Amino acid sequence: WYQRRVREAVVSTQSTGLILVLILLTTLTYLIYLIRNVLRNYSNHEHIPMPRQDGWLVGHLVTMTKHRFDQTLISAMEKYTAQCGEVFHVRLMTHCLIVVHDPAILKVMLNDTDNFCKNNSVINRRFGSQRVLGDHSFLSARGGDVWYHKRSSMAKFLNQVNIRKYFDNISAATELLMQEVQEKANGRDILDLNDISGGVVTSIIGSLGLDNGIEMITPNAKEIASTIHSMITEMNTAFFTPFYHYTPAIWQKHKAMVLGDIRYLRKTCTDILKIRREQMKLGIAAEEDIIAHIVKMNDEQFPGQDVFIIDDIMTVFLASENTPRTIVMCIAFLARNPRQLATLLYEIDEVLKDKKVPTIEDLDKLKYTEMVILETLRLYPAVSRNSRFCREERTINGIRFPESSKTVTFYELFHKNEKYWKDASEFRPLRFSETKNRTPYTYLSFLAGPRSCLGKPLALMQMKTILSTLLRHFRFTHLPGEEEIKIMQSYVLLKLSQ
Repeated sequence: WYQRRVREAVVSTQSTGLILVLILLTTLTYLIYLIRNVLRNYSNHEHIPMPRQDGWLVGHLVTMTKHRFDQTLISAMEKYTAQCGEVFHVRLMTHCLIVVHDPAILKVMLNDTDNFCKNNSVINRRFGSQRVLGDHSFLSARGGDVWYHKRSSMAKFLNQVNIRKYFDNISAATELLMQEVQEKANGRDILDLNDISGGVVTSIIGSLGLDNGIEMITPNAKEIASTIHSMITEMNTAFFTPFYHYTPAIWQKHKAMVLGDIRYLRKTCTDILKIRREQMKLGIAAEEDIIAHIVKMNDEQFPGQDVFIIDDIMTVFLASENTPRTIVMCIAFLARNPRQLATLLYEIDEVLKDKKVPTIEDLDKLKYTEMVILETLRLYPAVSRNSRFCREERTINGIRFPESSKTVTFYELFHKNEKYWKDASEFRPLRFSETKNRTPYTYLSFLAGPRSCLGKPLALMQMKTILSTLLRHFRFTHLPGEEEIKIMQSYVLLKLSQ
């Protein structure tokens, strides 16, 4: 018995020792890999200026993680720009990002879509075990024939002339929004307008693809809109959080929530596709709505691949998330700028006269309203940054971009740069009536070049309709002590009265 116990103890000790040796070897291997990649990044990017690091091994990871929410991240980037100029690089352990804010370089990058292709980050491809948009949606496809075919096809549908025939859907959804806001406009309660307008915009997008879109989508519109918002917010957090993607979801409550959000949205898109296919088979649906267009486009190029159709439907819903945030920010800026608000109200009264909701002809006359939207997007871009992947080495204006390097541009740094915008921090919508002397590629709210925003005409139509209707019937005021706009996870709280 004694000898058996001794042998078991020896075997146990040997097993423990073997495990410790394996752990040690794994740790050493990872450290060698880490150091090797750090040295390689130093070599590949040493010709590009770099701000002071938090540490040789971690690079700028501590600062970027600390300031990962957009508003404080911009402050960090402003300091780096002051130190290094408009092109510099930051290092996140083994990863390097080249930050570009030179309009001349950006012009070349944004037009060379074959070499500077879309950087398919986690929001475009996968999140953990869940597919988000894949590699074949008209937004996330990196380039080549797949992207060109889908881009051309969607551009034909979303052009300014074609979408005007869907204005009745926008008008009907705007009236629903006004009724809901009217019930809550007592001058005392705080209103989360982002939540309400998000649901209405989701209803509009749904109605563009289903004959019974408003009836089907509206009951779940707020849930869909809030799910999209929470998913994108958490994914932005993951962008600068170390080891986020390697941590099991069970250890991170928010990560598990995002995976649930993705499953819910993809199931919703699957249900929409199922209903739409049934309608198309029975011949009871319109032939030229957006879902039918997406189905036809994918069936021609990828027959039998419904997963690609679901990717494109989900892309349409994800893109709609920016519209309600912009509407809320417009109101927030106007509530703090009474002179600009008075000018806007005068235009709305002159154009709408005794109408509750503008007509499609009225939208073309709301010039100052559009300027307010563009100025809001300048100060608070709905999409905060743009990332590109350099396939082959390129030299632009004397700056060499190494092969497989990643670039990123923070729009707000451009838009608040006094070099390109006079009185850049002020809310001045009329600056958009003076476009002749503006430096090209310094206004990027809708991006520029071949991959510019396809949904710009639709987004402006929605925002002009909803904004002019709300401001015609309600007065918005900021909360006491909240004279400065404070953004927390893209939400702004306002009081309002009729």
